[in-house]
Amino acid sequence: MISIIKQYGLNTLLDASASDSSSSNSNSGSTPKPKPVVYSKATYYGASGTQTARLSGQYATYRLYNHVKGTRANITKTAWSKVAAGKNVLVYLDMRGVKKDASTGKKTTWYRIRFAKNTSAKKYWVYTKALTLPTVKYTSGTAAVKVNNTVSGSYYDHVFNSPYLAKSMGALNKLTAKSYVADKQAIKTQDGYKSTWYRIKVGKQAYWIAATETAAAPQYDAVTYSAASGTKKLSAKYSKYTLYNHVKKTHFNQKTYKWPAGSKKGTKVTVNFKGVKTAYKTTWYRIQFNGSQTNYWVDARALA
Repeated sequence: MISIIKQYGLNTLLDASASDSSSSNSNSGSTPKPKPVVYSKATYYGASGTQTARLSGQYATYRLYNHVKGTRANITKTAWSKVAAGKNVLVYLDMRGVKKDASTGKKTTWYRIRFAKNTSAKKYWVYTKALTLPTVKYTSGTAAVKVNNTVSGSYYDHVFNSPYLAKSMGALNKLTAKSYVADKQAIKTQDGYKSTWYRIKVGKQAYWIAATETAAAPQYDAVTYSAASGTKKLSAKYSKYTLYNHVKKTHFNQKTYKWPAGSKKGTKVTVNFKGVKTAYKTTWYRIQFNGSQTNYWVDARALA
């Protein structure tokens, strides 16, 4: 029997099988190393003064946290029942956080809030959809803005109490120029109240300032308007003048247009309105070209 085992190498086969079995048993008891936790990163933006929002109708869908969710270990939650929460409840904001998800790269916005005006009140982080924030509509344009630096107030890096939140960049009494050029206008609506803001250039920096009668006001040319009718013709010097959507320097969203194709000396246009700049005694007409309903304003000297 022993000779048969040796002849066919069965002793080697048995040894190998035993060895594999032993190896398998020893590995089955090992524990794989856990993967390290990768947290999302957040960029934070501080805010000045008392800026506010209201809890949205879906606030209870989200949670209150002691930090932006997913940005560190041991983040804790607070139940809404523990605070004075409810739809449209006013909350105070002092910081905005933009989180970039570690796995997807998706960015989300978070706010640090408190339920009392006192800055020492307990603070919580919430996802933006838990809040109803003021809305801001931005318009590009140009205007000269006169600043009254004898009144108290500040200029900011954003529209105050916009969804970006705002940080004071200086006091109004530090703005000493007679006027500043604005390149953007913002209309903010908060709790049904509208306010206007302008982005002005101070040196090489751009700042936001509230447009009020006492602090800052855009400077536009005064115009007296009257009804007009009939037709006129383009003058020989018409191309030296520009077509506008409003009388020049009377509105922030001032736009210019090219003369329509086919325009030439003697081209007939229909006149439907007249404006006279009171300070300069210059006359402007609102005109339409044949076959078009588009209105243009032009200096009267472009017409014969």
